[in-house]
Amino acid sequence: KILELKYFFPQQFLEAKAKSTDFNILDLLQVFRLLVLLAEEATGKFPHDDSIYTQNKLLGFCPWVKKTELVHAISKALEFDYKKSDQIVDFLTFKARPKQELWCHPLVDIGNGKITYLVSSLLTPVITRVVEHWLVALEIDLQEKGVQFEGVLLDSVSNALKENSLINDYKEPRTMRIKLKSGDEEEIDLILKV
Repeated sequence: KILELKYFFPQQFLEAKAKSTDFNILDLLQVFRLLVLLAEEATGKFPHDDSIYTQNKLLGFCPWVKKTELVHAISKALEFDYKKSDQIVDFLTFKARPKQELWCHPLVDIGNGKITYLVSSLLTPVITRVVEHWLVALEIDLQEKGVQFEGVLLDSVSNALKENSLINDYKEPRTMRIKLKSGDEEEIDLILKV
């Protein structure tokens, strides 16, 4: 799914670094991938009896790791320096800020230098939504995303028309800018004649 992101986001979005950070979206995705593997491993250690009647039983479903160990492991696995890995772990840590979501920030600081990782958030993400959230959180300008999406839409519709044996008479889909009586311009994202 990560490879498909090029169809949804211009490469410069994925490579752009936010102010005062040493990482970009591609770096975040690499760390997220490692966290997915960690979460997958944790599911194999969950108790077989998933009924929860006590707090201790609940804790059996809450895997945690020491933050310093996680940062060192990320640094080693991805050959990132410690500062960059620490910034990424900090970014991915949920802090209950407005507009911050557990699905996009699947780490939670539980005190004493420990972090729990949210298995469900890591194993079932909608990765395009996660990346879009990260772009907004990092204040990366998304102006060009619409242009990229329009291109993907036009290509998809065009290919579907070409491959459909029932449709023989059509004009290629396109976009169009029109001038209104008020003098303003409006863009139509898809014009299609079948």
